[in-house]
Amino acid sequence: MPTNDDADRFRNGIRELRRLLKIGEAYEFKFSKTHVHPDRRRAFLEVALQDDFRFAVCSIDRTKSPWDVATKAQQHWVTAGFLAVSLRPLYLKVETPERSLREPIFVDDNGDGKFLKAIGAAFRELKSNLHPKSPMVRNPKFRGSGPDEVMQLVDVICGAAGAAINGDTRWFEIISQRCEGFDRLP
Repeated sequence: MPTNDDADRFRNGIRELRRLLKIGEAYEFKFSKTHVHPDRRRAFLEVALQDDFRFAVCSIDRTKSPWDVATKAQQHWVTAGFLAVSLRPLYLKVETPERSLREPIFVDDNGDGKFLKAIGAAFRELKSNLHPKSPMVRNPKFRGSGPDEVMQLVDVICGAAGAAINGDTRWFEIISQRCEGFDRLP
């Protein structure tokens, strides 16, 4: 998200959506949990699209070659690299000679420290053109989706990409115009 203010505006929009839908404040908009409530999922995505958020997604179909025999570490390395490369042009657009970027990166907490390390390694390679010795991002951190609407958005975006791999493209079509990159590896 471009700024903390943008993130807060989105969070407030989702809190208002919960009130409109008459669901509890603790309701978590996870892709898997909204399967039986497609109207909630659609409304959630509509709130996200009110701002000019951009998405970058990399998905692999682990049931197909070569990914069916790839290790988790290999899968993490490839997806993290694709995400970093997809986001670099955005980072380059907003950096200035006066300000070196140190963008935060939060990863939906899946409890896999090796995945977090792969994200960190890929994103640390993103060096500034204006400040070549300066990384453009901070070390990534896990953040749970339960209490954070922004991380719920991450979950829903990833869920939409995964559903598209499995043939249900309707959710990804909603967000596709905002994708900086969607890499689906064979």
